[in-house]
Amino acid sequence: MTMTEEQKDQAETAALEVLLDTFGSLELTEFPLDLNAILERYALTLRKGPFDDPDISGAFSRKAHTIYLSDKESPERQAFTVAHEIGHYKLHEDRPIDILYRKQVWQLNSSADTDEAQANWFAANLLMPKEAVERMWNITHDVTRLSQIFGVSVTAMSRRLKDLNLVKG
Repeated sequence: MTMTEEQKDQAETAALEVLLDTFGSLELTEFPLDLNAILERYALTLRKGPFDDPDISGAFSRKAHTIYLSDKESPERQAFTVAHEIGHYKLHEDRPIDILYRKQVWQLNSSADTDEAQANWFAANLLMPKEAVERMWNITHDVTRLSQIFGVSVTAMSRRLKDLNLVKG
């Protein structure tokens, strides 16, 4: 099952609302994104450590208002996982607990679980907002440089550029 355009729009709008609510405007938002400012704004706690299952990248407990993050991931992967879990916080209030497995992280458009795909779409829009990516792409045309600017992996940036139809792929 894939996301509908309405579900994508909902995720994109929610990500923009978080950016505006936390930083005031997209123009004032600095990249790479300060996820700690967002966590503080929404009173979410972040806990890093190992999981018993090495395939788990992160988890979110609504009851504890806490995001749990694997300390075995790269900083770029950790940022995407935190953004994904913030997506569940904002989009899926009926979901008390979420566990993000590594294999789910990059399934941005197709996923058996639409909530997971939508949280991934939210994360991509939060970390790499469309307008900011388009503006920087017009200046650099360099995927590696953009990935550094936005604090994401080259893979994530390449995918985002394709999703925004800025590159063929």
